[in-house]
Amino acid sequence: MDDRDKVYFIISFVQNIEYKRPGGELDLLPPLGTLATRFGDCDTKSLLLYILLERAGVDCVMYWSHQYKHAMLGVALNARGNYKAHNGKIIILLKQLILVGRLVI
Repeated sequence: MDDRDKVYFIISFVQNIEYKRPGGELDLLPPLGTLATRFGDCDTKSLLLYILLERAGVDCVMYWSHQYKHAMLGVALNARGNYKAHNGKIIILLKQLILVGRLVI
């Protein structure tokens, strides 16, 4: 499995987890809770994806919009799409855990 396939596999795995707010006081599940219950919302799934990609050696950043109360993940890859600069790297944004743009690793 090459790097691009690895990233797509991990993103697809998390995308296939049901989108559902966990509720409760924090309205957040820990990554193992997300895997155990097989559901989570944008921040819960973004956190899980961040941890999986980091462990796979993929440089990524988690973003949070206080205004929109929305979490999103950015991945440092050679790709086209919506991006932000972070620590001198181009970070491709994954919106609602759907890759924005096209990976060209």
